[in-house]
Amino acid sequence: MTLDMAGVSLLDTLGAWLLEKLSRRAASSSRSVHVVGIADNFAGLMDEVRQV
Repeated sequence: MTLDMAGVSLLDTLGAWLLEKLSRRAASSSRSVHVVGIADNFAGLMDEVRQV
């Protein structure tokens, strides 16, 4: 599954966590989720959530 986030202009911690949870749940089912088009200013938030 590919999620295109190019149109997203705001992303908070809850939104980032939901994306991470979706990715983890897919991975546990031997599937993958690719998040593309996410703005550079959200990269740090996504990295932090991924490490939790």
